[in-house]
Amino acid sequence: MARAKFKESEVLDSTTSLFWRHGFQGVSVQHLVEATGMQPGSLYHAFGSKEKLFLKALKHYAEQTQKRILHTLFEAPTVGEGVCRLLESMIEEAGQTGYCSCFLIKTRLEIQEPAEALTYVTAQMKANEELFANALAPEYGEAEAAQRAASLMLHIAGLRIYGYLEKDPDRLLDTLQLGLPWLPWTARQVD
Repeated sequence: MARAKFKESEVLDSTTSLFWRHGFQGVSVQHLVEATGMQPGSLYHAFGSKEKLFLKALKHYAEQTQKRILHTLFEAPTVGEGVCRLLESMIEEAGQTGYCSCFLIKTRLEIQEPAEALTYVTAQMKANEELFANALAPEYGEAEAAQRAASLMLHIAGLRIYGYLEKDPDRLLDTLQLGLPWLPWTARQVD
């Protein structure tokens, strides 16, 4: 019997997009078949179950997000400027047609099961907070960096959710500047 050939990265890209847009409950096996071009048996053979594929999609998204955060933070002249650039890019995303927020946050708000996915989301959000804390620690010390990282995560979560409602990028930027005055916002404007 011939085995179906597929590129896992392409399947993960398409299923991540599908789950991200429609949530775990909103995606059927038929949706997965249409998005990937794979038959149900091939999907189950390759990934085990819808739940396991969902978890892989979450992990795929989280890995891409962490790469983006690290790249943005460390390509900027300072970590603070990198944080500003990251927040500004989130404001720009919120203004785009088809804005989809954060897959991790959406998952945490949507589902109670599978429990493994919720455990992963919680751990990943804490890992992102720790990433920010570690980046800020050389400038602020560990304790203050941890507080600033937690504040940053609260603002990011709020921006990701409120971005659905508020479409004025200047208002979002003004609000972030008010809530995060310790960042170097000098003369920054969102396009």
